[in-house]
Amino acid sequence: MAVLTSMIFSPKKRFGRQADAADVSSEQAPVIDPQETNPARFTHGDIRRHVFVMASTGAIGLMAVFAVDLLNFYYISHLHDPNLTAAIGFAGSISYIQIALSIGMTIGLGATIGRLLGAGRLVRARYYASCFIAFMFCISAALGVVTLIFAYDLLAALGARGEVLRQATTYLRITSFGLPLVCLGMAQSALLRTTGDARRSMQVSLIGAVVSALLDLILIFGFNLALVGAAISTIISRFAVVTAAYLSLRRHRILTWPRMEFFSASLKEVGAVALPAVATNIATPFGGFLLHMPWRVLVRKPYPAKPPLTGSSRSPSPLSLP
Repeated sequence: MAVLTSMIFSPKKRFGRQADAADVSSEQAPVIDPQETNPARFTHGDIRRHVFVMASTGAIGLMAVFAVDLLNFYYISHLHDPNLTAAIGFAGSISYIQIALSIGMTIGLGATIGRLLGAGRLVRARYYASCFIAFMFCISAALGVVTLIFAYDLLAALGARGEVLRQATTYLRITSFGLPLVCLGMAQSALLRTTGDARRSMQVSLIGAVVSALLDLILIFGFNLALVGAAISTIISRFAVVTAAYLSLRRHRILTWPRMEFFSASLKEVGAVALPAVATNIATPFGGFLLHMPWRVLVRKPYPAKPPLTGSSRSPSPLSLP
C-alpha cells in the first residue's frame, strides 16, 4: 500500500515517466486500494480462463443490448397490425446505426483504459475514462438530436410510406432521446470489464432486457400504447442499465469528475482505437442503408401513381427489418 501511495503521489515517478497533467494536482487524486479495484487482474492467472470468461460474458451482454429491440419487435408483432410491425422494422434500421457507433466508441474506451490499468497508471486511467465518457455523451446527444429532426426524411428514404412512416417516425423520435443512455450504459459496462468484473458487466446488460420485457407487457398490452409504449419501455430499460452500471462502478472508483486539460489527451489516445472500431461497426448497417435507399428511389420514381407502402399491401424489405 505504501508503494502504491508513493507511486500515485510522487511528482516525478508516478507512472515511471515524467509527470503528466494529473501529477500537477495530485492532491485531488484519491488513494486507490488494489484489493478494491483489481486494476491489473489480467496480468496474472490462466490466459485461457481470462479469454473464456470475458468472451462469454461479453457475448451475453452484447446480445442483451439487442434483445431490447428484439423484445419490442416480438411484442408488437402480437398486436397483428402490419403497419406497426413494419414501422418498428424501419426504425430498427436507423437504430442499429446509432448502436453501432456506440459499440465502436466503447471498444476504444475499454481497450485504452484496460491497457492503462494493466500498466499501473490508475490516476491517468480514471481521468481518461471520465473525459472520454463525457465526449461520448455529447456525441450521442448530438446524434440523437439529428435523428429526431431528420427521422421522417431518413425513414422515407428507406421506403416507409403512409401509416408505416408516421408510426416509425414517432417511435424513432422517442427512442432518440435515449441514445445518450445507450452510450453511457455501454461505456460503464466496458469499464467494469477492464477492471475484471465480468460478472457485473454482464448483469447490468441483462437488467435492461429484463426491464424491457416486463414493461413491454404492461405498456403495450396493459395500457394499449402500442409503439409509444415500446419506445417508453426502451428508454426506461436503458436508464436502468446506466443506473445499475454506475452503482457497480462505485466500488471500483474508476470514474471521477472530468477535467478540461485531459480532454485532448484522452481523445487522442482513446480515439486512435475508437475511430477504426467505429468505422468497422458502422460499415454494415450504414452500407445497408445506402444500398437500400437508391433502390427505393429508382423503383418508385418511374411510378408516381403507385399506392404508398402501408404495410398491409406489401411486406417491408428484409433490409428494413432489425
